[in-house]
Amino acid sequence: MTSLGVAGEKGYEIWALALDQPAEITDELAGLRTFGCAVAWDSQNEPVEAIANFARKLIDSGCVFVGFWGPGCERAHDIFDEEEVGDGSGAEDESVVMTSWHEKESWPETLDFLIDFGSPAEDSTNQCNNLLVLSFGSTDWAAQAELHVARRRLGSVT
Repeated sequence: MTSLGVAGEKGYEIWALALDQPAEITDELAGLRTFGCAVAWDSQNEPVEAIANFARKLIDSGCVFVGFWGPGCERAHDIFDEEEVGDGSGAEDESVVMTSWHEKESWPETLDFLIDFGSPAEDSTNQCNNLLVLSFGSTDWAAQAELHVARRRLGSVT
């Protein structure tokens, strides 16, 4: 995981992690405590179980908001929500993970949205100082994210 520096009015420390697939995430997330997440992933042909396992990994690691981008992003978002809520039979969980999907936006526009507006639920007591930018299966997406965040930090992107 690589720090890309601090960006946006919320002052999130931006972290980048590029992997071939979500199953490769091990303990990288442990140091973030609570964090938001921007996910670039072609998940349209991924099994439901793979997306649900990824969702559980993010939730258990302290993710408080997540935005999905890429082919199948709406489906990944919906599966994430189902994993978070479960069957509804358990005790009320105080933590709510805010979710979004960005089918019609570009990857940089999605990053801007999450850097500027991503936050924990209004009634959440979680403090969030980190935004993790995850890209799966595409070094181009990882490079675009790093370049875009660098430009934002230099003030050439608003």
